Amino acid sequence: MASATNEPHSYDRLQEVKQFDESKIGVKGLLDSGLTTIPKFFHQPPENLPGPKPKNRPRLTVPVIDLSGERSAVVEEIRRSASTLGFFQIVNHSIPTSLIDSAIGDMKKFFEESNEYKMKFYHREAGKGAAYSTNFDLYQSKAASWRDSLQVRMAPMEPAWDAVPEMCREALAEWDKAVVGLGEELMSILCEGLGVKSDKLKELSCLNARVSVSHYYPQCPQPDLTVGLTAHTDPGVLTVLVQNEVGGLLQVKCGDEDWADVEAVPGAIVINIGDLLQKKKTQNLTISHHPPPQPPLSPANRRRCTSAMASITTEQNYDHLKEVKQFDESKIGVKGLLDSGLTTIPRFFHQPPENLPGPKPKHRPRLTVPVIDLSGERSTVVEEIRRSASTLGFFQVVNHGISPSLIDSAVNGVKKFYEQSTDYKMKFYHREEGTKGTAYSTNFDLYQSRAASWRDTLQVRTAPVEPQWDAVPEMCRVALADWDKAVVGLGEELMSILSEGLGVKSDRLKELSCLDARKMVCHYYPRCPQPELTVGLTAHTDPGVLTVLVQNEVGGLLQVKCGEDWADIEAVPGAVVINIGDLLQIMSNDKYKSVMHRVLANPVEGARVSIGIFFSPSIQQNLYGPLPELISAEKPAAYREFTYEEYITRFFKKELNEKSLPNFYRINNTKA
Repeated sequence: MASATNEPHSYDRLQEVKQFDESKIGVKGLLDSGLTTIPKFFHQPPENLPGPKPKNRPRLTVPVIDLSGERSAVVEEIRRSASTLGFFQIVNHSIPTSLIDSAIGDMKKFFEESNEYKMKFYHREAGKGAAYSTNFDLYQSKAASWRDSLQVRMAPMEPAWDAVPEMCREALAEWDKAVVGLGEELMSILCEGLGVKSDKLKELSCLNARVSVSHYYPQCPQPDLTVGLTAHTDPGVLTVLVQNEVGGLLQVKCGDEDWADVEAVPGAIVINIGDLLQKKKTQNLTISHHPPPQPPLSPANRRRCTSAMASITTEQNYDHLKEVKQFDESKIGVKGLLDSGLTTIPRFFHQPPENLPGPKPKHRPRLTVPVIDLSGERSTVVEEIRRSASTLGFFQVVNHGISPSLIDSAVNGVKKFYEQSTDYKMKFYHREEGTKGTAYSTNFDLYQSRAASWRDTLQVRTAPVEPQWDAVPEMCRVALADWDKAVVGLGEELMSILSEGLGVKSDRLKELSCLDARKMVCHYYPRCPQPELTVGLTAHTDPGVLTVLVQNEVGGLLQVKCGEDWADIEAVPGAVVINIGDLLQIMSNDKYKSVMHRVLANPVEGARVSIGIFFSPSIQQNLYGPLPELISAEKPAAYREFTYEEYITRFFKKELNEKSLPNFYRINNTKA
């Protein structure tokens, strides 16, 4: 039931990202063009940016270990470093300094070649000899980082060396050969530190796949707005890293709160433990988060260049972005995939385990959210809605004044559209919902999310600007227009009741334009061949003020979070489902609750159809926060104020299933 309400119309992030990517100039090209402000899609959310540098930040030199020392001492030093910080440096590693300097120097030459030369290598198909690009996750990430990268997959298959830039070809090949021997020695030592036989990791093929990733971090005109590389851990077994003399950028997380600068030691090689090695022996090894933030504006000619050789044991030939693009450009949606006869879903729909429902408990609560009769005595209705909005955040209304035939007509009209031919639906498939009457697509966050959900969606923005109704599919055009008109009256009545429940005047939310922006989101959840691998809609809260939802008879998929449990919501025939949005939780100063909810993947033949209308403010520049009437010495403001434009822009920078917006704007939120 996700609301994508009222995103600023003037900014199309995907279009700007595509334009940049297709220009093939990288961040170095942007800098060389003379720009003084970085593009908006590089703007990182505040929680990704380093705060003011504390006066007493620990000055960290990660342990420097001499590999020529006594074996037992070396094993113990590396074991201790791997078990605590997860990083260490090594000297006397037998790799000539001249070889390291040659690899880095030649790599720097490549990045400082002309745009025309580098463009020949710019692509995102890492299976080829070399892939030069900006941010391998450019289309998936919430914000881009200020760096260019050259990736060469070295093993298990040798790269096509003639496809690697000539000025760094020979040096990279020599560096790779040298790192193989070093990697074997390090894994042997790490095995001994774990108390297993020294060739155990080698037996498990942990040396057999390698990718060389060379990063280039040029000067950033606005280093306070972005980073060079966001905080992360490395997914593989082990990372071997060398870098040039421009230091002071790499940081490692120490404890829960602090980030410490890592000062490189001349001639040393930096080693860090990867996720996979931690998982093989979790209690003995530590992995560290490490982002390099941006350098200051001066000196103007500073450049940082790194070359990392990561050992990776995941599947080598899977290109997530390529598969997503092929699917999106096919315009067939998940209904088209199902109609094609497929029995296994594409890999990019596979959700991570934490997003999937666990085994259904024998005693999961069977929840029917409160059903409230709007024709009852006003004071009783106000109290019932206040209680539901303050606890579960969901309720259903009956005797709401909207004809059941109108609801059925809207739901059936949408279902008819989805069950039209693929050729017909393709005419409506696009991602420019703000500029046309309707947008039909699969997952509004398809390029931002880590995994797609099994649903198709038709979106129509109905206010503050009326849509071009002739651009809405004809079989549902009239019914959706009638449904929108009916919902306006219901929304006004509900917001009046909710205002009274807060103890403020009944038109308070209306005064704040909370009725004036509406988006209609029509979801279609066809049968999923592998429902255990994906979801229909990831767990989320709605960002707006209020959501009004109707659905067809295929139930048992919508769930709401109740404490630690997920409870099924059984719809009541003729009832309309209402839920509180994040913005109303903030405006109510936590008196009302916006609650996490999700939709499971559909395992049955009949499709689930739902239509949600999301109410939100229409005035982008207004300040929103807790209503002044609800703030007192006993109940101070729980949230800071913000413009709605800032608020909704932030929503579109995050994945749908990330933590709800109230936590970000909460006062004294140390995680913000």
